[in-house]
This record gives sequence, structure tokens and C-alpha cells, in this order.
Amino acid sequence: MASTQTVGSGLRRVSLADDERILDQHRCYQLVFPVMPASGTLFLTDSRLIWTPSILWPLASSAIIEKGSITTIEKEVAGFIALRIPQGWRLRTNKGDFTFSLGIFASGSTKNHWLEAINQWANI
Repeated sequence: MASTQTVGSGLRRVSLADDERILDQHRCYQLVFPVMPASGTLFLTDSRLIWTPSILWPLASSAIIEKGSITTIEKEVAGFIALRIPQGWRLRTNKGDFTFSLGIFASGSTKNHWLEAINQWANI
């Protein structure tokens, strides 16, 4: 019997469906508390966008965004949020907003690669 594939680390691992495959992944921050970004990993699969926190963030929950739920991609965040999560972007979904950043050490081209990949994947 084949074991179920999971993504993430520690207690916040997320199981993938048997036919779900990972298209891309990158270390990424998510704004999980009003002013606190948490480190983790962002996974783009063929059916979901999954962010899992690193083991250093035991109170942060995984974020799972279904393919059809993204309504808007904001390519920049401004104001106080931009100070807390540099080079951030926001995904607006029918279940809430998610703010991500690859951090100050990722190049602009890496951010653009992810935004384009998510835009194509979500077909917006």
C-alpha cells in the first residue's frame, strides 16, 4: 500500500491527494498575525496553493487555497504591512485574504515568477 504524500514540516504537514502533484515550491513568509510574518514554505500544486509554517511557528496554521477560490492578486502591499513583510503580495479569495512574501533576499524576478505562475494557475 502506497503512503500518502505530505508537504510541510513538523505538526503542520498537509496531505496531498493521490493524484495531486507539486508544480513549484519556495521558502516564503505569510502574514499570520496582524503584524507578524511567519516563515514557512509555499507549495503550488495542480489543485491547491499550500503554505505550511516552519517548526519555529507552532501557533501558525497552514493556509490552503483551492484553485478556484482566488478572486484578485494584489502585486504589492503598502503602508505598515509593507514594513513587516517586504516585497509582499496579497491573494484575495472567497474565504479571506492571504499576504505572502519571499523576503528581502529573493529577487524581484523570483517574485514575478511566482505571481505569474499563480495568475496562470488561477486563470485570473
